[in-house]
Amino acid sequence: MNTPKLTKEQRKQLKPFERHLHTAVFSQYVVGLDQKTAKTLFSIYNEVFEAHESNISCNYCVMNVCSRLGRLYYKTK
Repeated sequence: MNTPKLTKEQRKQLKPFERHLHTAVFSQYVVGLDQKTAKTLFSIYNEVFEAHESNISCNYCVMNVCSRLGRLYYKTK
């Protein structure tokens, strides 16, 4: 199994959403996530993890996407 990695372009796309990623990873919550931001995060998540997540209305799914992306984002920073 390949280890997921963020490309420079994906990191650049995630940069404006560091606040959401930080709180998801270090405080276990996500708040103030608009629909456009959620769609961007889910899109990047699906590319990186080769997944098919799409339910931006599910709190568990949003938290999972943000925390996994956040761990990867801060791991490779």
